Amino acid sequence: MLFSYSRIYCAVAMALCASGTQAEMLSNEKVQSHENVEIRTLNPVILQAKSNIQVGQSKYTKEDLENIPNTQKNITDFLKVNPNVQFNNNALAAGKLGDLAASDVSIHGALFYDNKFLLNNVNIGNALNPADDKDGTGIESIDGGSLTATVNTDLLCGIEVLDSSVSAEYGEFTGGVIQAKTCIPNTAVGKVHGSLAYDYSSSDWTKYHFVDAEEFDAFADNDNAKYQKNFVKQGLSSTVYGKPTERLGLSLSASRRWSEIGLVSSYAAQEPANQTRQIDNFSGNLSYDFDDKNQLKLGLYYQEESNNKHNPSLANSSFQSQSENLALDFELKHDLEYAVLTQNLVLQSQNRARDSASTSMLAWNTSPDKNWSTQLSSTEGGYGDLEMSQDNWEYNLKSNFKDFELGGFIHHFKAGVGYGHYQADWKRLEDAYMYYLPSKSNGGLGTNTCTLADGSLDPYCDLSYSNGTVSGQYLARRRHYAEGEIEVQQDRWFSYLEDEMQLDQWLKLRLGLRQDYDSLSKKNNVAPRSLLQILPFSNERLNLSVGWNRYYSNNAFSYALQDGKNALTSEERRNSLEDAWKVSNANAASSNIQRTQLDVAYSDESLFAISSVLGNWRSQLKFVNRDYKDQIRKDKIADTASDYQYTNNGQSSAKTYTLQIDNIIPINALQAKNSFSLAVDYSQIKRNFNDYDDSMYNEQHYVEYDGKIISQLDMPADNFARPLTVRAVWNMKFDHTPLTLTHFLRYRSAYDMMEKSTIAKNDRYEYNGEIIQSRYNPERLSAAFTWDTRATYAMKIGRDYALNLGLTVNNVFNRHNKYYEQSASRILSETGRQFVADVQFKF
Repeated sequence: MLFSYSRIYCAVAMALCASGTQAEMLSNEKVQSHENVEIRTLNPVILQAKSNIQVGQSKYTKEDLENIPNTQKNITDFLKVNPNVQFNNNALAAGKLGDLAASDVSIHGALFYDNKFLLNNVNIGNALNPADDKDGTGIESIDGGSLTATVNTDLLCGIEVLDSSVSAEYGEFTGGVIQAKTCIPNTAVGKVHGSLAYDYSSSDWTKYHFVDAEEFDAFADNDNAKYQKNFVKQGLSSTVYGKPTERLGLSLSASRRWSEIGLVSSYAAQEPANQTRQIDNFSGNLSYDFDDKNQLKLGLYYQEESNNKHNPSLANSSFQSQSENLALDFELKHDLEYAVLTQNLVLQSQNRARDSASTSMLAWNTSPDKNWSTQLSSTEGGYGDLEMSQDNWEYNLKSNFKDFELGGFIHHFKAGVGYGHYQADWKRLEDAYMYYLPSKSNGGLGTNTCTLADGSLDPYCDLSYSNGTVSGQYLARRRHYAEGEIEVQQDRWFSYLEDEMQLDQWLKLRLGLRQDYDSLSKKNNVAPRSLLQILPFSNERLNLSVGWNRYYSNNAFSYALQDGKNALTSEERRNSLEDAWKVSNANAASSNIQRTQLDVAYSDESLFAISSVLGNWRSQLKFVNRDYKDQIRKDKIADTASDYQYTNNGQSSAKTYTLQIDNIIPINALQAKNSFSLAVDYSQIKRNFNDYDDSMYNEQHYVEYDGKIISQLDMPADNFARPLTVRAVWNMKFDHTPLTLTHFLRYRSAYDMMEKSTIAKNDRYEYNGEIIQSRYNPERLSAAFTWDTRATYAMKIGRDYALNLGLTVNNVFNRHNKYYEQSASRILSETGRQFVADVQFKF
């Protein structure tokens, strides 16, 4: 791929960047890669043992991060260039352009929470509530998502993606590994360098399309946060770095991205429903060389994401959701006689919270005093304050042994062990209530007074209501969500051993074994890893790769923290205003399955790849087959009950075919140096669940699909599952003007999404002892094409100063692309043409 390392590419890239001060911020990793090439040319055996064509690995540099159009300035938005990454259907939703949170992504059919995200050595994946509703309006809901920290790519120097054939060094994932890397300064001693950047976009700079009149009206009404008609989005980032001494390097980075979303209330009597989003990032890095053999790296990272929200359809419904991540990362590296030993200690604290303006959700029949709704009922309030947290420390020790010869093979051994202690909790900080609508079944219809026995007025009473038969209403039935806390503790440890072997220059074999244990599942899981590579011509002209690997996920807190929540829920009633509230059902909600009964989900991977370097072109054709077993999902306990439990009944499979072609050295044409990349991927994905908390998909073993009875497992997946995607990147660095143009073109094929309906009771029928209740009909979603482009103009404004002007245009052709929104069960519009301007000052 265009961004994969080669020694020639590294040398060219460094030469092109040498005139700018930003080149001095290139990571040590890139410099070391260049230095290692010089060493390896002295020993051709070792050079061939580490081919530049890495199966299942993609690396992106600081220059790539700056050039590729990336409106959101986050990791997952950038990953649209990777052919093994699929996005959530709503990643480009026109109605959510004011939001800042990172999109969820899938790798080889795995669900979005099955990937491992790292910031250097810090795990920034969300194990607390990744599948929670991102609106955060539910009874027990805080804004969810796959990441606990949305990292600004302006503060990074590289990203590495491991999508397949992953080394035994990595565990606790079944999808892929995405590692973001901060910068280590490599500047002259005593020099201070840095940058200051600002970017801007808004709804005025965006074009909108509409599927139908219903979607048009939703935007026109401007009273729903899912249809954001008016927004302004801005970002500010700064980096300062330098070397006070020859051995000491320091860098400090900070950023803030924020947006303001203008909404009006759908209820005439309510205050404006404007919303805000904000993400702050801070990182401080230190690198100290004690001597040529010993090095210390220290990183301090802090991310905070806060959202001020208001449900425009409810009165008094404002709330704030917030997530924080604070981490300290120590790394010591020792270059010993026979191995490079690395010790790593991470201290981390994560927190997610919802702060609501109200602890009671009230439903009224619309009346003269409860008149903010145009509907038959008027609702107000919220569900109180919630908090989730995770505190952990992790210690890892790994040894990278130096190459030696044994039995005719050159061996390169890796070994490592690690231990982590984790504490997580879920808290309801105060009692909360949900009051039912006054009705015949719920009670509360008819009263001529709101005065209680002690002479005070009942706040849950309304004398203005009348339906012609009865007058007055009061709230007589409620659910009580008690204050409480659920705590979970987990200890995890792992070990691995891996040997990379080479016979002459034509055969390479990597054999690895990883063992993981966690105290929640109380299981030892052993995962073999293997990769065989044959080079028939003893060089990179042709490389045949075959591999088989197993990956185990982490038994995440998201399942464990469900235990006990429902025990805090009861139902209460009162027969009249004078009566006290009494418990009518102490077990109003069912209990979830015990976490110790759940096995750890895993995936088995088979891989075959053909890689080639011919002249100035590098190509790879890859096939990855994944079978996912023992996946966690929520199932009904009985067909007639509304009780659910977590099980290991989730299964899925994915077959992915990928073709990548790119040039190694930029091609001189059109008075510019041109780099090209073309990637085509075709996927066949089946999945019998949408996520671990979605029970609506899991209630039957058999369903009717397109007029036929099929097993639920054989249903095609309808999210993260575009069958065919073609991606092309064209980077132009002009010779006689400081202008860089990068074009990103993407074609996503049409596919059949599933439209669900319930079969009428009289039309239901039996199949293999089960009553068929659901029908799925395929509805064709048209193909989507986008052309995004970014232009950067670099101006020298002094000996040590530069000003870069940037403009990003998304969907240049303003095409009307569509997506299927699962929560709304309908087709909606993606964004039209959008402009984003930015300016960067470097010193």
